[in-house]
Amino acid sequence: MIPIVHASDLHFGVRFHDEVKRPFWNLSRSIAQHDTVVANGFANRIKSLAEQRSDLNVLVTGDITRSGYGREFGSALRFLLDYSEQPKSKPQISGLGFLAKRPLIVAGNHDFFQGFRLSHPLLNYSRTVTSYFWRTPWISTVSDANSLLDVHIIGLTSLSGLNGMVSPFQFLSIGSISREELVAATNLISREKNRSAKKGRKSLLVVMSHHPPLEMANRSGTIFEQWLAAQKISVILTGHTHAKREPSELREGTSYIEFRCGSTLQRLSEADLECNANHFFLHCVELNTNNVVSWKTHNYWHKGQGWKCDSVGEGGEQPAAITIGI
Repeated sequence: MIPIVHASDLHFGVRFHDEVKRPFWNLSRSIAQHDTVVANGFANRIKSLAEQRSDLNVLVTGDITRSGYGREFGSALRFLLDYSEQPKSKPQISGLGFLAKRPLIVAGNHDFFQGFRLSHPLLNYSRTVTSYFWRTPWISTVSDANSLLDVHIIGLTSLSGLNGMVSPFQFLSIGSISREELVAATNLISREKNRSAKKGRKSLLVVMSHHPPLEMANRSGTIFEQWLAAQKISVILTGHTHAKREPSELREGTSYIEFRCGSTLQRLSEADLECNANHFFLHCVELNTNNVVSWKTHNYWHKGQGWKCDSVGEGGEQPAAITIGI
């Protein structure tokens, strides 16, 4: 069995308690930053899961910062890749440095141009992304030691069109993936599937993208969905909307299964908590007989009183599994 934690929209800010005073032209000043209590609880929960499964995989589908400042990237990456190194004057945050595997991360719109902020119009998008993230597309293969299953995780950047000038799509937070990136991803997929086949192993394809297909520009979203079908992508993991969505809550009839993660660490007001909560998924992926994959999902919520899993019933019953043919 392969365990996968899917988090999104961490929104690490430059301060821990107060909202930063922003220039009047910075529209992202109203976006809340991360919650230190929620972040510490998340790290502790992930540590508990990692103690049960040392092969735990952590995936983050974008918006690791609130506004794309270097200090925010510093806080976010210290949390994701190491133990806390925050100054003593700041509240301490426990990091994920205990993980045996480095988290896999793709960029979100808040990680570039401060979400909606239109300063530095000539700033090169690729410089921002490649400074803090792996250059996309990338592919990472996770193998199940107890079966013949290889899960190929493909990372894509849904921020196309930002290389050099301001994009109206970016201003409206609408996603877009370039054709060139999809072509490059196709070549990576072919290579990894061939490697698995030569070893007699089965391949399951999973894509990470900050924007869901429905949150992309119409043409780009259509091309992306056609590509997903052509490559026989089984699962797509997304974020962006801050609202948890599972396949049963999304469109039927698509060639793929989408899991959309809620905001994992963003600070929520009391009013927000009445209808929403911080959230992450724990996916358990296993190859059964007849080349059928069992994909079982647990939902973890933080509603102001610690992280709790609502996918396990009082009698200990497990969530129903989605079956995927490969």
